[in-house]
Amino acid sequence: MELVAPATMIHVALEATPGLTPAARRTLARDAGSALGRFHASGLKHRDLAVQNLLVRPRPDGGWDVWVVDLDEVRPGAMSREERLRALTQLADLPRQATRADRGRFWRAYLEAGGREVLAAELETLGARGLGREVARRLAARMRAKAARQARRIDKPAPTRLPGG
Repeated sequence: MELVAPATMIHVALEATPGLTPAARRTLARDAGSALGRFHASGLKHRDLAVQNLLVRPRPDGGWDVWVVDLDEVRPGAMSREERLRALTQLADLPRQATRADRGRFWRAYLEAGGREVLAAELETLGARGLGREVARRLAARMRAKAARQARRIDKPAPTRLPGG
């Protein structure tokens, strides 16, 4: 087993202070997109492909090593349309430090590394912009649901302790 230290989660690397240089962010976006495009093109699906399940580590050559973790959620087989859209939405949930250009670099690398074949049906029916709009719509709904869950947790009264309990 390979020890991946000092690897970090991709969103932590993006949120780091001081931040990554623009060149490092560009390379990270391309390397992560390429790794995930190859992952999906190889016939694997991850039921929780969120940014916290992506570890990254800078290499001496300026590139990035990328690992997918939480492998008990990985299954072989073709993804359904809903699974593909959910994976794209989860990957789009990046911190604000990820610029629009970073996201574009990620998706171009993803498509070039095999993602184009994985998303062929969506690209044909929706087109690239339509697919982007659908992912943005789903991401906004996901964020609203998350905010509602957090608000319910805050509004819940603290549990009271019963005598003798």
